[in-house]
Amino acid sequence: FFRYCAIFVMASRSLMCGAAALVGVASSSFGDSRQQHLEAKFFTGGKVQLEHAISLNHDTKLFRFKLPAGKEYNVPVSSCLSCELVYKGQRFRRHYTPVNPNGSKGYVDLLVKLYPGGMMTPLMWSMKPGDKMSFKYAEKDTWRPSKYDTVGMLAGGVGITPMLQIIREVVTNPYDRTKIKLLFINKTEDDIVLRHELDRLAMEYPETLEVIYLLTRPGPDWTGEKGPIDAEKIRRYMPSPNRPTKVYVCGPHGFYHTLCGIGNSNITYWTKCKSPQQPSVHTYDSQMNEDSLLGRMGYSLSQVCVF
Repeated sequence: FFRYCAIFVMASRSLMCGAAALVGVASSSFGDSRQQHLEAKFFTGGKVQLEHAISLNHDTKLFRFKLPAGKEYNVPVSSCLSCELVYKGQRFRRHYTPVNPNGSKGYVDLLVKLYPGGMMTPLMWSMKPGDKMSFKYAEKDTWRPSKYDTVGMLAGGVGITPMLQIIREVVTNPYDRTKIKLLFINKTEDDIVLRHELDRLAMEYPETLEVIYLLTRPGPDWTGEKGPIDAEKIRRYMPSPNRPTKVYVCGPHGFYHTLCGIGNSNITYWTKCKSPQQPSVHTYDSQMNEDSLLGRMGYSLSQVCVF
């Protein structure tokens, strides 16, 4: 009797192990199949072709790049594109956050401001339809729904692009209860890009999104906030550093210097060298200086995210 029981137990264990193995194989196959589907559907990097560029104002253009046939734009929040151009044997790279929403089929839109003394933007502005640029996805910060009750955003000029990506994610996710306060700084009213989209989102989701426009060179008819960004305006509109929160910062060189005490952390310059795997690199420090405006106001390094 005991002999037959032992045989039965051993047989049962063999059957269970075999079933588990089959389940594991099935799960693995499903996972591999899903991954292959995602890779087939979404474009994860490579060369893209410029379709057209549209001037939005005197120094800002919207560049539309064509994705390969059947591909979609879809990236995690918050991510950006690491874009690269080669000019006279030198490689130039800059991070841009697309302004088109996830799920866009066949294209990627980049909002680019011309900096005459810059390393990358003059090259982009010289591009013609059909010219190609390389890019790949780069993750900047991991967005976690409802991690904070309220987050703040300080955007200058085209620095609005990563903010828009997060805003769209929050307002379209019914399970994300985060409230957003955006202070958008520009020189003149004509410099405010994506204003129609921001106003639309603020009107549709008033409980989630508050948008404040600030002009440093306002016209006589401007009734909104005026003057330079300072501690008083940050206290008025941004969440307090005395509670769990996050403040996102993105803008031009002077913007980073004023708020965070650093240079533009997103520009990296590659020089031509013998080993492509180990290029010579010059990059700015990406950490907030504790003696900066935000640092002196009590915001810690963990509370500030620089795009």
